Amino acid sequence: MKKKRRLVSIVCAAVLALSGPGVLGAGDFTLTAHAEEEDPYEIGFSDYAIGIANEFGEIIDEDTICDGEGPTYSAVFMDEELENTVSDPEYEWTLSKDIQKYLYIDGSATGDTIAIATKEDALRQLGGEVCAYGELTLTVYSDDLEEPLVREISINFALDAAFYIADACRVSTEFPTRTVKMEVSDNIDPDMISWDLSGDYADDIFSVSKTGKDITVKLMDDAANIVAENGLDNDDCGYPLYAADMEFYLESKTGKTMMNLRTMTLEFYLEDLYEVTYSPEELYFVRGVAAEKTITANIKNAGSKNITYKWSLDGYDPESEKCFKITQTNSKTVKVKYNGYASEDDWFALLLDIEVNGKPKPLSKDTGINLSDTEEKPNNNEEESGSGNNGESGSGKGGKSGSGNGKESGSGNSGESGSANGGKQENPPTVQQNENQNNDQAKKPKDIGTLIEVAGMNNYKFVVTSNTEGAATVAFAGLKNNKKDKKLTIPATITDENGIMYTVTSISAKALNANKKITKVVIPETVTLIGKKAFYQCSKLGTIIIKSENLTIRDKAFGKIKKGATITIYASKKLKFKRMVKKIKKAGAKSAEFKYEKIIECYK
Repeated sequence: MKKKRRLVSIVCAAVLALSGPGVLGAGDFTLTAHAEEEDPYEIGFSDYAIGIANEFGEIIDEDTICDGEGPTYSAVFMDEELENTVSDPEYEWTLSKDIQKYLYIDGSATGDTIAIATKEDALRQLGGEVCAYGELTLTVYSDDLEEPLVREISINFALDAAFYIADACRVSTEFPTRTVKMEVSDNIDPDMISWDLSGDYADDIFSVSKTGKDITVKLMDDAANIVAENGLDNDDCGYPLYAADMEFYLESKTGKTMMNLRTMTLEFYLEDLYEVTYSPEELYFVRGVAAEKTITANIKNAGSKNITYKWSLDGYDPESEKCFKITQTNSKTVKVKYNGYASEDDWFALLLDIEVNGKPKPLSKDTGINLSDTEEKPNNNEEESGSGNNGESGSGKGGKSGSGNGKESGSGNSGESGSANGGKQENPPTVQQNENQNNDQAKKPKDIGTLIEVAGMNNYKFVVTSNTEGAATVAFAGLKNNKKDKKLTIPATITDENGIMYTVTSISAKALNANKKITKVVIPETVTLIGKKAFYQCSKLGTIIIKSENLTIRDKAFGKIKKGATITIYASKKLKFKRMVKKIKKAGAKSAEFKYEKIIECYK
């Protein structure tokens, strides 16, 4: 996409990658979530002079429309003072030509609010592809403006594809195999669903196969030794484990377009993993109809050990406390009373923690509470999770692809392993061959531990963490001059002077420790690890945008940042968001305000 020149604000939208410096997501329904008094027109989401809001009042930079939907969009001045100085503004909305095959502006295109509808033959025009993309541009004119205000967002058209799978699949040496069931809408051919594993040596830990709608995850024979040699992470409760992400995609049969569906975390616990089934698997209530039900946890491999139960609602979900009250929380059977509050949410986490002989232990899966408009269980529920010989690990509703807003750039491809090219020559090399070999050597990734300087980011420090050809990675190691940069956007990738690209997968321990200047940081979707005390004592750090929904966060990484800091987390589902909140709070950001941005991706 061509970039517009800077007018009053800078238009900088991208369909495929929204990881450019400062292209940020909106907060939860408020226009002041990312506002900063300093330099209000630096590129940033709330820093545009004019914004585009969806029908829920959220300022967006992307939206995906499915067949039959008719969303509305409104112009919003991002600065109250500017709004008061602009009299009689005139609005002009346009759709780019490439998306006009599927969408059109329904009614007037000159008001402050418009409606967009799908064309009758939109699906036919889409053909065998799963999505198409374009732009919606808003231009505001007024005699009070020296130049028009311009705002452009990405608008995608996609199949209305529903896809559900567990949040996590948990295995151990005692239970090395799990079968997880996909639930898909009728318009999805399961053969069009593919996946990528991302994570260090993930392909050496897990073997994944698909039969129909069943995904089978199996530990590789040498998994325990590999993990023991390379170290472990800890989950939210301190259990040692190895974790990797499994990104699911819907790919067209032509291979030209692909749509992100959902992420499932694969977790390998080296210590005791306790096998649990729930009876029933999840609870179901009819929205608006008060009722009381029970659910029982059955621990299979506990034997005669002393087990302590502790049930709870998710404390980070205020809707759950509006709807439900639980009693008998310290027994294997808990009572859940629904008061009839008609929440718009349809799934709520019901958490169970156990102690075995006085020590906390992990469970093989979770459970939850469903609200639906009928007494019938939906066809795409996860009622079958945990049933069968292997059991299904994890629970909760999967996100519906092809709708919503907020985009995570390039997600799902980071961590993909490449292979080294170029073999050893059998014949004695000629002078020309020697020169070619020297050139090839210069174009290989730098040695691990090498500090890389990047053009245009002279104050940034990056250190090579892997020099595997085709899959080289670096850590963001901090700034050379802590007084130079106030607002920091960590890139997803960098390129060295030889043209070798590295993926930024981590933030080093103490990278910005005690930096008194930094006020904002944007963390890309490629980062999977934030080191110990990475942002410790960054006392002015008040805005953090995290575009990665699967992070390992070390001790005190966010300790003693600005009190009341706003942390926006991009996640494919609220349950993932809530888990991230727990991790970040545990890492020190206890007084922060957390905001959720939903990831829906459609890209080519």
